[in-house]
Amino acid sequence: MKTISKFLNAFKYACIVSVLINVIGFIIAILLNGVDGVLEIYKEIAPLTLSLFFFPCFFSIYYFKMNDYKDIIKGIKTIIKPAFSSFILIYCIVYLTLKFYKVSNLDISFWNKASLFNGITAIIITVFCTLIYYLLTHRKITKRDYEKTSLTTKNIVLIWLIGTFLYLTIISILGNIIPIKYAIIIALFGVVNSVIISYGIKYIVARQNKSITNIVFIIIYIVNIILLPALFLESLEFLGKNFGGLFQYNSSKSIGVNLVRGVVIFGSYFLLLTLSIHIYFIYEINRNQKQNLKQIGITASLKYQQLKAQLSPHFLFNNISVLTGLIEENQEKAIQFSEKLSHVYRYFLNQENTDLVLLKEELVFAKEYLKLLQVRFENAIIFTDETDGFSNYYILPMALQQVFENIIKHNEISIESPMDIEMTFEKNYLVIKNSKYPKDSTGKGENTGLENIINRYAFFTDEKVIIINNKHYYTIKLPLLKAED
Repeated sequence: MKTISKFLNAFKYACIVSVLINVIGFIIAILLNGVDGVLEIYKEIAPLTLSLFFFPCFFSIYYFKMNDYKDIIKGIKTIIKPAFSSFILIYCIVYLTLKFYKVSNLDISFWNKASLFNGITAIIITVFCTLIYYLLTHRKITKRDYEKTSLTTKNIVLIWLIGTFLYLTIISILGNIIPIKYAIIIALFGVVNSVIISYGIKYIVARQNKSITNIVFIIIYIVNIILLPALFLESLEFLGKNFGGLFQYNSSKSIGVNLVRGVVIFGSYFLLLTLSIHIYFIYEINRNQKQNLKQIGITASLKYQQLKAQLSPHFLFNNISVLTGLIEENQEKAIQFSEKLSHVYRYFLNQENTDLVLLKEELVFAKEYLKLLQVRFENAIIFTDETDGFSNYYILPMALQQVFENIIKHNEISIESPMDIEMTFEKNYLVIKNSKYPKDSTGKGENTGLENIINRYAFFTDEKVIIINNKHYYTIKLPLLKAED
């Protein structure tokens, strides 16, 4: 069921992205070249243009696992699968399109430049789609995450060098050997690209605002992927109009046509650089998040241990006081109480260093603790237990003991006014409901026991402890935790 849901989710996003991009491109093409010419061409290239965005988007989402991208090395290994799948599929689609539809009168080799170029483009689009989906599903970046986030000039230069080398190598493999002077010009435009995103990221870090981050990155991608290639093509008019045999620049074409051609031919280079630096920025953010979370975890652990440390002396003080009183009143009851207290405290010691305990174990302990109370109050406590099932859940150790202790602390309990305690399940909550006979002396006294439970639960779940206090009954609902929580 989970696999089907993931498949449908990836299919939905891929359809939306591929159709949207193709519609935008189709409208731009019509505005630049007219309806008739575009319709004729689009009939031939539609399978390719739709596939070029659909499959990379689909695979990037289908294979996406957030936990794999917490580590950069593991993230790179994980992205190989969708990237390779996109490359193979697009390569074959381009080959079949050329072979059987577009140029069926020519003998097209399986190893051809067009298939290879589009396959490589599919890899870049896959990485881009993965990055976008990561940003959409990643947890919110806080102001603290931006602290100490900086991109070193050394690493940016290294990204530029590797990206430029890869691009020129791929173009050369495709059979278009670019002369040195033109390669230098490409590299210089790559520098401009890198500077734009570097200063954009510096602006983002300075502002430390999510909305500004999204807007700035949208502007960066528009400038680097659309405007910069167009500017690059327009500059070719001053460079002899022939770019190393890669294609013939035609100054008679409109700026819009050259813009589209620039995106198709050189957009992959500028996208590669922009993506690489963007991913470097995300890596730095994640590194800071890990450091911040580690510090938060250390602080939280200390606070949690302090909360747990409060239980032992509090538990002993209350019950020793009760035992002292029973010794004076009834020695036989005092002996029974001390025996049951030893059993209960043994469980307490066993769970003292445990963060969570199986619900069924805590329920057994709770019933033992109620027997301890019943020795003290005899028939003044009436307990109803309706907690069959839910054996696969967990709960905080000693939480029920604190709840029962809270009931005793704040109520007058006697044979004339017996305390009714009912324990049931409600969805994913354990519900403890008791009748109310408030002590006049307590008023709005301290409720440290319940505060301790609430604070301890906050370390393990976002679900809240629910308290309902009305005229006749007091109800507390404790969240039940699953193993995966």
